[in-house]
Amino acid sequence: QFGRHEVTREIRIVDPFILDAEALKAIAAIASGHEGGTTITVLTELKEPSRQNSGSENLAQGKDDAAEHENRRNAAKARFRIVADSVAKALGVRIIVRLAEGVSLHDRFLIVGTRVWHVGHSFNALGSSLSMIVESRVPLARAQLLAVLDPLFEHGEVVINVP
Repeated sequence: QFGRHEVTREIRIVDPFILDAEALKAIAAIASGHEGGTTITVLTELKEPSRQNSGSENLAQGKDDAAEHENRRNAAKARFRIVADSVAKALGVRIIVRLAEGVSLHDRFLIVGTRVWHVGHSFNALGSSLSMIVESRVPLARAQLLAVLDPLFEHGEVVINVP
């Protein structure tokens, strides 16, 4: 039902963590309720969720040297590209992943047209524990949030583009 009454061809997601297959399928299911040719754009830091650290980035990663960090990021992109290819083909959507540059993401958001929802935890964990998804209905607050996010969606490096 998210954004059902919105006429849009783009659904935007903000999540610092790499989406797993189930999360991406759920988001694509939202997209499939809209006009054909819908694009899902994900803004992320490509962090890997760690189940033993309650969904937070591996604590050891902060100690990695730059080369090891880049190797992990490239491996994460490769794994996510396989998931994105599969979901895009199965549900007929386009998936773009942009890297959030110069900022640290914490909160998660679902943006469908002009509607914005704050998501309590990573999309990867939806349905696994109690959390809330709350729509931002205050126009000024929504406008301020989009003023921060829109440039990140427009200028972040495209790391995956599945037509």
